[in-house]
Amino acid sequence: MKKLAAIILILFLAACGNTVHENISEEIVNDTNQILDIMDEAVESGDDLSDRDWETFDSYYAKYNGKLENPDATVGGLTEEEERLFILVSNIIEHPEFYYTLESDKEDYENQKSTIKNVIETGEIYDK
Repeated sequence: MKKLAAIILILFLAACGNTVHENISEEIVNDTNQILDIMDEAVESGDDLSDRDWETFDSYYAKYNGKLENPDATVGGLTEEEERLFILVSNIIEHPEFYYTLESDKEDYENQKSTIKNVIETGEIYDK
């Protein structure tokens, strides 16, 4: 099932012209997109996150924070590019209400999301 999901994601990304940086795993990209999907819905609706959403956020944070604390990438740590991605997504996970409470927060969320997508594609926070 995971292989099928990975194949579908690859086809989708290829069709959209998006790429994934070579040092960023498909696993963290899939998990990050799940977080962004939850946030997209919350920002659009203005509703608070459900308990299930918070559980998903907690799982993401625990999974990748554990890998961050193990800097040896050969045994499951994060690459430098994945660390960038994790830090950006953590900003959303730790205080999602900063991105959907006020109407003006939506622009901040879109900027953060754009930066996350840029890291996924280029490995960099800012284009050079």
